[in-house]
Amino acid sequence: MLPIPTPTSREALYQELWTRPIPELLNRYGVCELTFLTTCRRLHLPVPARPLWPRIAAGERFQPPPLSPWAGRRPPAGPIPLSDTEMARRMAVKAAAAAAQERQQPITVPDRLLDPHPLVKATATALRQTGNTDRAEGTLPNMLTGALDIRVSRGCLDRALRIADTLLKALALHDITAGIDPKTGTTQLRSGDITLTLAISEQIVAAARRPPGRRTTVGDAIPVRPTAMLTITVRGWVQRQWHDASKTPLERRLRGIVIGIIELIEEQRHRQAEHQTRESEMEAAQSRYQAAVRQRSEEADRLRGLLRDAVRLERANRIRALASAVEAQATAQGTLDDAKRNWLDWARGKADWIDPVTKAADPVLDGPEPKRPQLWRA
Repeated sequence: MLPIPTPTSREALYQELWTRPIPELLNRYGVCELTFLTTCRRLHLPVPARPLWPRIAAGERFQPPPLSPWAGRRPPAGPIPLSDTEMARRMAVKAAAAAAQERQQPITVPDRLLDPHPLVKATATALRQTGNTDRAEGTLPNMLTGALDIRVSRGCLDRALRIADTLLKALALHDITAGIDPKTGTTQLRSGDITLTLAISEQIVAAARRPPGRRTTVGDAIPVRPTAMLTITVRGWVQRQWHDASKTPLERRLRGIVIGIIELIEEQRHRQAEHQTRESEMEAAQSRYQAAVRQRSEEADRLRGLLRDAVRLERANRIRALASAVEAQATAQGTLDDAKRNWLDWARGKADWIDPVTKAADPVLDGPEPKRPQLWRA
């Protein structure tokens, strides 16, 4: 059974593994890759190899290995209930995606840039003027100040700009604006108070294998070559990627990408609200905890004071009892003189000074501290 509250079963998760890309499942279940793969291993589910993930994302179907019978003592059967918060979030994301599907028309990428988006125009000018696209084959241009986060080789630059221009214009119809972060140089997509980052990159592979017998040393540059296969990455609290494939290039997937970005924005909006709610609850819990700690400390101080007063009262009463016994004995023996009367007055005064109820002052003990004499110097 999954260690997270997700409405699925072992058989349903097995079908999803071979029909949906793993990054999409990570986003759906809200866990990291390690947790997800560990769960699949515990359920004895065959997982597609990593090189197959882009092909599954592109829509290819594979014949998965057979699902072995469950050997555990408690087979995971039936749906695992969602929490109210997760259910509300997923329903809101589905509603936003459904509304976007109704409004979004099919998207066509033109063969050339026509009235490009201001950011696309600035990016094209910056890349062509700086000569970043004229670098050696296999190197990808770095991000430029004020330009979109597009890292492709010269051969794919025009296609990447056309895809970016079409995508930004389609997102603008859903009130999603694009901008450049002046500090990091990343491309940001904003919808209200939600911000995501957008990047378009080209997949690269090693240009050649290492010659046999030659050892790679630190600092050796590994030659790479571009593949002309683009990837669109959108990051927020969660990340989604859309890859090129031989049968379904990105130009044919832009409508789904727009809807996926809207889902990410709605997901992040709810996660952000949940995070703020948890922070508020944590602050309230911290306040209650600190108040309880203060109350406990104050109560302990009061108890220590009470015990000290009880001890002082007991000592004062014992002194008074001693004085009364001495006075009674001296009276019986006829030896009650002025010296003993002075001692009795002194003892009873000290008892009154110790007694926390009477709180009598003592001229000596409550007086100022004596000062040590200073050595006189000429």
